[in-house]
Amino acid sequence: MSDRAVGVGSAADEDQVGCPLKAQVAQAEHKESALQLATPADLAKALEVDSRRLNYLLYAKRLRKHYTNFSIPKSDGSQRLISVPPPHLLWLQRQLLSLLAGAYQPKQCIHGFCEGRSILTNAEMHLGARFVVNVDLKDFFPSIHFGRVEGVFRASPFSLPPEVATVAAQICCRDDGILPQGAATSPLISNLVCRQLDNAMLEFAKRFRLRYSRYADDLTFSTRQSRLPVELIKASETQPGDELRELVEKQSFELHPRKCYVRTKSRRQEVTGITVNAFPNVPRRFVRSIDGALYAWESFGLEQAQALWEDRHATWRQGQKLKNVLRGRINYLAMVRGKDNFLVRRLTRRFNRLIGLENGIALSSLKNAEASAMTGSPSVPRRCSLIVLREGLG
Repeated sequence: MSDRAVGVGSAADEDQVGCPLKAQVAQAEHKESALQLATPADLAKALEVDSRRLNYLLYAKRLRKHYTNFSIPKSDGSQRLISVPPPHLLWLQRQLLSLLAGAYQPKQCIHGFCEGRSILTNAEMHLGARFVVNVDLKDFFPSIHFGRVEGVFRASPFSLPPEVATVAAQICCRDDGILPQGAATSPLISNLVCRQLDNAMLEFAKRFRLRYSRYADDLTFSTRQSRLPVELIKASETQPGDELRELVEKQSFELHPRKCYVRTKSRRQEVTGITVNAFPNVPRRFVRSIDGALYAWESFGLEQAQALWEDRHATWRQGQKLKNVLRGRINYLAMVRGKDNFLVRRLTRRFNRLIGLENGIALSSLKNAEASAMTGSPSVPRRCSLIVLREGLG
């Protein structure tokens, strides 16, 4: 695999990788001209809203004060704050996002919030490594404030005038100047803010022959060398190296002091929750949790299985249904292992059989029901919710 393919190229590679020179120039010219917005009125027109209406939504009603806040548990037991904008502001953010997305192409090392990329593509970059090092950025979204967002709009590839950049930043940020996790524009904005950080990490990785990737606030380095550089990780293997920490802090971010992990090839190596020792896989406990829940459903019925599941999961979010959780987990397993994997297909058949029994579908009709569900046929009740890996699964 070449250096460009694994994300260890220099920062000069920038956001276009592997394109012919003429194509790069043409695309760059298109991107630079994609947002010709000289005034806030031009921005309003591009957002398909009247200027007076835009001013009203942003200033008169102060809709940003009406974000809906709630918390969800993290894997370490702490809480993640989610701020959801009100409907009118969410609409504005989505309109703005459609403009921004056409003017930005992420680097190959970025796998979070990018079309066609995922936690799986992030993990695949580090397959077969001798060492895998994971570090986290502390308070990722709260550390991105109004000034940094405004700076993104004033810089390339958008190059907006100051007054236009200010309005765009006000659409994206809360009244307290923080980029909210939950706004439609926040994922893309966060990647843009991290461009210089990614450049610094790519240069760092190239210097020490490391692979580097980032998924949101998760930074991963890996190598096939026999030793890890002390600039990356200290000898204790519990704290990041001084140079790495300084590079991150220079970009106005901070490494989480309790989230630094070194995994050798003799242990289970995980990247964004996926095992990468030999091939992409999930932890055994994940598969066992699916199998156990299906067994409880088969043995005691859905209602009692739901109660048993809730009793055993302290971080359970009230209102979630066991069958929805199982559907999501089996689909996740199919993404990682592949739809034709024997275990995936076996769990899928068990799940579909239980769904079929719940909805009064004869076992002999399940194959037809799955095929109909794929095509959206009205002959299949909406409440069936079968998992369809491919037509004709049986």
